[in-house]
Amino acid sequence: MAINKATSGAIYGKSTSTTMTDEPTTSAAGNIYQITSSLHQVIDPTTLPTLNTSSATYLDTTWMDGGWDYFTGRVKLMLATSPTVTGKWITMTALGSVVSWSLAPNKTVQETTAIGDTWKQHTQIENGVNFTMNRYFVDTDFWTHVTAGSPILIKIWEDAVTGFWLKGFVTSFGATMSVGKVDDEAITMQVSGPISRF
Repeated sequence: MAINKATSGAIYGKSTSTTMTDEPTTSAAGNIYQITSSLHQVIDPTTLPTLNTSSATYLDTTWMDGGWDYFTGRVKLMLATSPTVTGKWITMTALGSVVSWSLAPNKTVQETTAIGDTWKQHTQIENGVNFTMNRYFVDTDFWTHVTAGSPILIKIWEDAVTGFWLKGFVTSFGATMSVGKVDDEAITMQVSGPISRF
């Protein structure tokens, strides 16, 4: 699987989180519904969103992240209904200047060899993604948006138009300081759920 890298771009994360109750949705495609207000379409993953009672039993948990696309405010159902969403929506803010970042998708396989087989057999059981970034150490704002044990949403750009959405947990960080160079900080995240291109 290819590793996507970029030395330019920006990184954004949660600025504020606001409660929404019975937020209306609009049919997007098939049984996928999107929060109607464009201001409320980024869902806070630290508060599990819920559907109104008549729609909740039809949530398609096999789609995206348990049936939810936190990045664009979408939800998929197994039956056409008129869902409303309760949870929190967030606004995004720049989390500091990024020196570089790297996104590494991977696949986990499990051995399924039967006794007596001549060759080993494997089955893919899940996908995963590791995300690392180096940012200028002087920017401390990033850590005001990170809560231990809680996932954060990250939006990263490859260029002025395209990039990735991801949700994950910070697993490690470390600062590098050298004579004659700008100090930077390496941050590693374990992505939880799928990534999404924009």
